[in-house]
Amino acid sequence: MKKRWSEIFLLILCVVATEAVGARARAMGGAFIGLANDENAIFANPAGLSQLTRSHYHVNMLLNDRNDYKNDSFAFASQIWEGKPPKKFSIEEYLQNEFQFNKITEKTSRYNYAISYVRDYKSIDFVKRILQDHHSANALGSRVANQIDTETFNLAFATKFPMAPNLFQKNEVYGGINFQIQQVERTVPTLNRSSSKEVFNIGLSTLIKTPHNFSVGATLDAIVSERVRGTTGATGSSANLSIGGAYQLDKTSVITMDLTNILNAGRAPDGQYRVGFERELIKDELSMRLGSWDGTFTMGFGLKLYEQMKIDYGYFNGDVLKEHYISTSLPF
Repeated sequence: MKKRWSEIFLLILCVVATEAVGARARAMGGAFIGLANDENAIFANPAGLSQLTRSHYHVNMLLNDRNDYKNDSFAFASQIWEGKPPKKFSIEEYLQNEFQFNKITEKTSRYNYAISYVRDYKSIDFVKRILQDHHSANALGSRVANQIDTETFNLAFATKFPMAPNLFQKNEVYGGINFQIQQVERTVPTLNRSSSKEVFNIGLSTLIKTPHNFSVGATLDAIVSERVRGTTGATGSSANLSIGGAYQLDKTSVITMDLTNILNAGRAPDGQYRVGFERELIKDELSMRLGSWDGTFTMGFGLKLYEQMKIDYGYFNGDVLKEHYISTSLPF
């Protein structure tokens, strides 16, 4: 039984530790599944990558308490190809011209990809502080303190589908697939013991943008989850479904909402409710953000430097640590 709890503890920590988002998404309470309109999409909803029309570099870093806790990430997103439908006769076009139906926006296909690397390190002292907090200890499900070092590699592909206009009207439909490798090492210095494992995961995602300023997204993580290396942890699928929505209040404001793990997957964190808000104070120059990450207050801002470079700041009012994050992104 003790071994079983140890395995459960490791699995939960692995998932929590690798839930990386950039400062922008974090400032919005982590609610980004239904928006996913920048390189943060590789962490929240890979389908959204096909909204990007340029290449992007992205670096995110935790600023404080770095001796005990590191949570840093790097991402690169780019476009593979964009095609336009060939000009040919169609019944639909004939009827539009003959009966003067409303002109439907021409749809094109688009293919994007992104890669990312995440390093999450928690010292044994930091894990002890987590376990001393009642809420966090319950989430972890164990009283055992271990040093946890997790590295996560992601490769994602996304496409914008040229769907039938009569079926989806003016909606934009995106789909994505994500391949992930997690390498986890757990160490108990007092016992001079350590264990490690490597897990391969595959996930699917989708995003639909409507012409009514509303978009909805969904991610299905770990539909395939196989241990590649190591002696701890279970194998097999443990699909984790999360959904999200975003509503554009006006040209400068958007509100987002996410529900995670709505199927209550056994090898994933408990479901969370996340809400975010973003408002442009100066168009394309300065943005303000607020959010609630399952009841934890978040906030931040975005600032444009020079012509293209952007700096984002995110604050997470955690019970164990008041976390400060900074991200920089450079499209080209």
